[in-house]
Amino acid sequence: MAINKLIKQIDGINTEYHRIVRLEIIVNDINIIEVASYVNHDSRKQQIENENTENYYALPYMVIVPYSIPYDETMSVEGAYNALKQLPEFEGATDVFEEGQPLSLNE
Repeated sequence: MAINKLIKQIDGINTEYHRIVRLEIIVNDINIIEVASYVNHDSRKQQIENENTENYYALPYMVIVPYSIPYDETMSVEGAYNALKQLPEFEGATDVFEEGQPLSLNE
Protein backbone atom coordinates (compact mmCIF):
# COMPACT_ATOMS: atom_id res chain seq x y z
CA MET A 1 0.00 0.00 0.00
CA ALA A 2 0.96 3.61 -0.51
CA ILE A 3 -0.68 6.99 -0.77
CA ASN A 4 -0.83 9.39 -3.68
CA LYS A 5 -0.43 13.15 -3.24
CA LEU A 6 1.69 15.74 -5.04
CA ILE A 7 4.29 17.02 -2.57
CA LYS A 8 7.27 19.24 -3.36
CA GLN A 9 10.27 17.96 -1.40
CA ILE A 10 12.78 20.22 0.34
CA ASP A 11 15.17 19.83 -2.63
CA GLY A 12 12.48 21.04 -5.05
CA ILE A 13 11.60 17.65 -6.57
CA ASN A 14 7.89 16.92 -6.93
CA THR A 15 6.83 13.49 -5.63
CA GLU A 16 3.44 11.87 -5.70
CA TYR A 17 3.88 8.25 -4.55
CA HIS A 18 4.56 7.74 -0.84
CA ARG A 19 4.94 4.53 1.15
CA ILE A 20 5.77 3.84 4.76
CA VAL A 21 9.15 2.18 5.17
CA ARG A 22 9.41 2.32 8.96
CA LEU A 23 7.19 2.87 11.95
CA GLU A 24 8.92 3.57 15.25
CA ILE A 25 7.05 3.76 18.54
CA ILE A 26 9.09 5.48 21.24
CA VAL A 27 7.41 4.31 24.43
CA ASN A 28 5.47 6.99 26.30
CA ASP A 29 6.84 9.70 24.01
CA ILE A 30 6.15 9.82 20.27
CA ASN A 31 5.61 7.80 17.09
CA ILE A 32 7.80 8.34 14.05
CA ILE A 33 6.64 7.34 10.59
CA GLU A 34 9.35 7.24 7.91
CA VAL A 35 7.97 7.71 4.42
CA ALA A 36 9.75 6.94 1.15
CA SER A 37 8.57 9.34 -1.53
CA TYR A 38 8.99 8.74 -5.27
CA VAL A 39 8.33 10.91 -8.31
CA ASN A 40 5.46 8.58 -9.22
CA HIS A 41 4.26 4.98 -9.03
CA ASP A 42 6.31 4.01 -12.09
CA SER A 43 9.47 5.10 -10.22
CA ARG A 44 8.62 2.69 -7.41
CA LYS A 45 7.99 -0.11 -9.94
CA GLN A 46 11.40 0.63 -11.50
CA GLN A 47 13.04 0.36 -8.08
CA ILE A 48 11.45 -3.06 -7.52
CA GLU A 49 12.51 -4.26 -10.98
CA ASN A 50 16.13 -3.14 -10.40
CA GLU A 51 16.51 -4.58 -6.88
CA ASN A 52 18.23 -7.84 -7.85
CA THR A 53 19.88 -6.83 -11.12
CA GLU A 54 23.04 -5.08 -12.24
CA ASN A 55 20.88 -1.93 -12.55
CA TYR A 56 20.46 -1.81 -8.77
CA TYR A 57 22.46 1.40 -8.45
CA ALA A 58 20.45 3.08 -11.21
CA LEU A 59 17.55 3.55 -8.83
CA PRO A 60 15.03 6.32 -9.45
CA TYR A 61 14.75 9.39 -7.24
CA MET A 62 13.57 8.58 -3.72
CA VAL A 63 13.71 10.53 -0.48
CA ILE A 64 12.87 9.29 3.02
CA VAL A 65 11.21 11.82 5.32
CA PRO A 66 10.37 11.21 9.00
CA TYR A 67 7.06 12.48 10.37
CA SER A 68 6.52 12.72 14.14
CA ILE A 69 3.03 12.18 15.47
CA PRO A 70 1.59 11.87 18.98
CA TYR A 71 2.32 8.68 20.88
CA ASP A 72 0.00 5.74 20.23
CA GLU A 73 1.20 2.44 21.66
CA THR A 74 -1.28 0.48 19.52
CA MET A 75 -0.43 2.06 16.17
CA SER A 76 -0.39 -0.31 13.21
CA VAL A 77 0.78 0.35 9.67
CA GLU A 78 -2.86 0.96 8.74
CA GLY A 79 -3.12 3.45 11.59
CA ALA A 80 0.10 5.12 10.45
CA TYR A 81 -1.30 5.67 6.94
CA ASN A 82 -4.46 7.13 8.45
CA ALA A 83 -2.36 9.39 10.72
CA LEU A 84 -0.32 10.61 7.75
CA LYS A 85 -3.50 11.59 5.91
CA GLN A 86 -4.38 13.82 8.86
CA LEU A 87 -1.17 15.86 8.42
CA PRO A 88 -1.36 19.05 6.32
CA GLU A 89 1.27 17.67 3.91
CA PHE A 90 -0.92 14.69 3.04
CA GLU A 91 -4.36 16.32 3.20
CA GLY A 92 -6.48 14.91 0.38
CA ALA A 93 -4.12 11.97 -0.28
CA THR A 94 -5.64 8.87 -1.81
CA ASP A 95 -4.84 5.23 -1.09
CA VAL A 96 -2.90 3.20 -3.65
CA PHE A 97 -3.18 -0.57 -3.48
CA GLU A 98 -0.81 -2.89 -5.29
CA GLU A 99 -1.82 -5.97 -7.25
CA GLY A 100 -2.99 -8.64 -4.84
CA GLN A 101 -3.72 -6.20 -2.01
CA PRO A 102 -7.25 -5.54 -0.73
CA LEU A 103 -9.04 -2.56 -2.22
CA SER A 104 -9.42 -0.87 1.15
CA LEU A 105 -7.76 -0.80 4.55
CA ASN A 106 -10.85 -2.43 6.04
CA GLU A 107 -10.68 -5.68 4.03
